[in-house]
Amino acid sequence: MEFIGDLTNQVTSAFTSTKLEPEAFKVGDEALRQAAAGEYQVQVQIVEGRGFAGVLFFSVMKFKRGAVSDDRLPDPIVKCRLKRADGKKIVKKTEVRKQSSSPQFASHLFFEGLQIGENELAATSLTFQVFDYKRFTRDLIIGSVDVDLESVYNLPNHEMWRTWLTLLDPTSRRKGPQGNLLVSVTVLGPGDRPVGHKEEEEEEKEENAEKQQTAINSAAELDISTLQPESVKLELYQFKLKLFNARHLPRMDRFGKGINARVKLECGSAKTVVSRTKNDFDPKFNQELLLNIRVPVQKGVNPFIRVIVMDVDTTGDNDEVASFRISLRDCVLHPEKYSEPRWMPLYGAPRELETNLMPHQSKLHIKMNAGLVPGSAYRGSVLFSCNANIALKVRIAYNPHSRGAGLLIGARGYTSRTWAHAGARGC
Repeated sequence: MEFIGDLTNQVTSAFTSTKLEPEAFKVGDEALRQAAAGEYQVQVQIVEGRGFAGVLFFSVMKFKRGAVSDDRLPDPIVKCRLKRADGKKIVKKTEVRKQSSSPQFASHLFFEGLQIGENELAATSLTFQVFDYKRFTRDLIIGSVDVDLESVYNLPNHEMWRTWLTLLDPTSRRKGPQGNLLVSVTVLGPGDRPVGHKEEEEEEKEENAEKQQTAINSAAELDISTLQPESVKLELYQFKLKLFNARHLPRMDRFGKGINARVKLECGSAKTVVSRTKNDFDPKFNQELLLNIRVPVQKGVNPFIRVIVMDVDTTGDNDEVASFRISLRDCVLHPEKYSEPRWMPLYGAPRELETNLMPHQSKLHIKMNAGLVPGSAYRGSVLFSCNANIALKVRIAYNPHSRGAGLLIGARGYTSRTWAHAGARGC
């Protein structure tokens, strides 16, 4: 018995000693400055890339989809996607560089005239995607990386100047870094002006970048495939949302049961997660939604998870009922706030469909339901709890009851049976 007790203590201590501590939210614990509402401009400079490999749609020799080609160089092209909180995307891209694993892009991309609300910049992300260009078929992705625009805005001069970013395969078919991309990102708000850089500073930055890349290449020769630059080190977090039920949801359809309720989680370019659809104004979900988020270890990073309650339509686009955001930083540093089930009230546009059969949904109503503008009407509430922990690997589960739920863990069904054998009449 003593031997078993000692063995149990050793195993417990071993698991305790290997517990991972988050680093992404310890670099800058100071509060981020809230960006004011107004017109913004995002300037992107894509300098060069290194370490790209050609991608095959399917490799017969390796019997694998999306495998790396061993006998051809890629034709890289960079697509920069700016995703806003309302789901709209603006895509700009560079020119194709033929047959090059270390292309020189030297491209400047501008996102101008962006009307950003008071809380919208925190939910706006910029994604760099490098593709292997195909002329007659769709382009095959080499790797991608996200940049938090609010974190960039809180940096000195509102810019991230000449920084090497490490690309990862979003499909998880290829492990480890998929190359590096040298970029500069500047976020200018109302009244901000860009800061010029001297040629000497640019040359010094280029020399430091060369030394950094040389260290990466030498480490790659030594089979240290997981080495990344310190400023772009990535951590994988697993955000788990326990979704219990909702109540008092508004009527969204004129006919039928009135609403096809579904909850969706999204954060940057992470794969979105959806719950099962319930045809009820007071739906009971009883599900766990698991979202895998890669977070760069840099100062001021603060990704937000957007929780969207939506109405699913089979003939047209899905409509947003209401939404709210959860700070991943707050969930990691203060888990006690979200550990217990809590009701989250939803606010958005007025519930006109319940009083008018032919309502008019204006752009202001759409912004209210998307959370870009403070809502003026109560649209229900959601009961949930959540937690976030650093993870060693991507955890994927499949739920056959939900379409498109690649990272969804559904609730199991149980049956309760009771047998009454005997009884007596009370006095």
